[in-house]
Amino acid sequence: RKVCAMDNQTILKIADILVPALAGLAGVLVGAWMTSRGQKQERRHAWLRRQLDEFYSPMLGMRGLILAKSVTRVKVGEAAGTAWHRLISGRDPEQQMAIEKEHVPGLEKIIQYENQQHKEEILPLYRKMVEHFTTHLGLAEQATRLHFDALVHFVEVWNRWEKEALPPEVSRELGSTEEALHPFYQDLAVNLERLQSELKK
Repeated sequence: RKVCAMDNQTILKIADILVPALAGLAGVLVGAWMTSRGQKQERRHAWLRRQLDEFYSPMLGMRGLILAKSVTRVKVGEAAGTAWHRLISGRDPEQQMAIEKEHVPGLEKIIQYENQQHKEEILPLYRKMVEHFTTHLGLAEQATRLHFDALVHFVEVWNRWEKEALPPEVSRELGSTEEALHPFYQDLAVNLERLQSELKK
């Protein structure tokens, strides 16, 4: 009986030492796991934020600016057509000639402005998109990178056209239109929305 009593007391003493030690160790392990998990989430959050702020937002911003200017160009063209129709509607040939002499120079300035804008604003924006894509390629998703060649091709065709290094018949054969970039623009929009959604969670 004495031996059993001593054994129980020894067990209790050992338990008194081990239980707090094991509890402390468990606490340390849980704390380390939670810290590691938190750091992993922070790194993930930082990466998503970089993708959003440094790649997808700027690319869509440039695309949006090009689109806005293009929409304005179409609206101006439609307004010019409507205004011209009103000017000559119901006029005899002689009156139409007088109207043409007075108003055509002003209407031609619209075309001149659009040509200049395309050369000095629109094409540089496309080139900036290529440059930004090139320097921030590592932030793009794999699916987005697949559109890089299409963007470069589109801009390069315009570069050659501007330098008169691409005959019209060759340009027509290439068939390089902005419609070929629509899947790229869609990819940018989808990824921007996805990144925003993930960062809100």
